[in-house]
Amino acid sequence: MKTTGIKGLLRDEDGACASGFVGNVAYADTTLTELRAIVKAMEWSWRRGVRNLEIQSDAREAISWIREKANLQGVARELVHDAIRWCDKDWNIFLRAIFCEQNRSGDALAMIGTILTAEWMVFASCPPECEEVYANDLVQLCRFVELERPASRSCRPSTPLEEAVLSGMIRQKIFV
Repeated sequence: MKTTGIKGLLRDEDGACASGFVGNVAYADTTLTELRAIVKAMEWSWRRGVRNLEIQSDAREAISWIREKANLQGVARELVHDAIRWCDKDWNIFLRAIFCEQNRSGDALAMIGTILTAEWMVFASCPPECEEVYANDLVQLCRFVELERPASRSCRPSTPLEEAVLSGMIRQKIFV
């Protein structure tokens, strides 16, 4: 069976790496893999006690499916429904589509996930294999603009107004 890596890099509001996870899952399709990573990031963050979260992903289609509560079939349907259930919990969660160039640290982590002998690994700081890519990501974070604006109340990306409202809260971002 072919596997692929999933990952989540939890950053604080200043972009510093707070923790993260890598894992491997059976490969089906790129968008389904990204959906799995998003759902896993929601679950993992919730269990860590994070209640103000922004999930950033370069998988625009997966984010669109969750926001629009797409009526899909099979595994995609189950994953979208799982994501919606996580979105409906009592927390501030936002989904933001980003450019793939903003997700290099996450992609480096996913490569680690593909070679794991265990299914799951949590780390407390940036793994040494990703430090250079992570440092470059920090420099690039402010150079890109948001791809999408809010489309619905559930799991929407933040707007400048919401940024102002949330500025007093600690908001963590997870890159999947």
